[in-house]
Amino acid sequence: MSERIAYQTSKEKFLRKWFITTETIIDNLLAAAEKVASLNSFSVYTDGSNQDFNGHNIMDLGWVIPAFNNIGNNIEFRCTTEFFPSLTKAEIMAMITAIAIAPVNSRAETPPDSQGAINIFNIILDNSQGKNKKKEIFNNNNMVLTLAAQQIIQDFKLQISLIKVKAHSGIEYNKIADHLAQVSSISPFLDP
Repeated sequence: MSERIAYQTSKEKFLRKWFITTETIIDNLLAAAEKVASLNSFSVYTDGSNQDFNGHNIMDLGWVIPAFNNIGNNIEFRCTTEFFPSLTKAEIMAMITAIAIAPVNSRAETPPDSQGAINIFNIILDNSQGKNKKKEIFNNNNMVLTLAAQQIIQDFKLQISLIKVKAHSGIEYNKIADHLAQVSSISPFLDP
């Protein structure tokens, strides 16, 4: 029991450090983290979008961890953010919030549908494995997110595998992630 409390406290401190956001978002991420805490590996389908919402650009993001990962039900997450919006940034934020809940020393397989996000994450993964890609990290428009993702991967000793899926190709869990991202803009604006 005390191990579980220590894990929750550690995860909560970590999430509060990296995500300046509402209590609701932190609580949702903590609930998801608790559900995957015993997994050594899991799959997570992510998606992001950038929409004009009454003249205001909003980035929507969502992800789903399918129930076939030895959990009772799908774990779903969605939110919006609005700072310096872009589609690639929304995709990267979806991936970052998904890996931020991962247990230490676990493996996360994520099949994103954004080649731009995959390219940036490949640079992050190369740099995390000691391949010097600092120039590529500092020369992209998503440097802060790139550095945050790299730190999360290193702190949690994560192994990440990326498998490109075609957008809107009918893959069930990719459709769920896309739907979660799309409905985020009609919910209250929650900013991770």
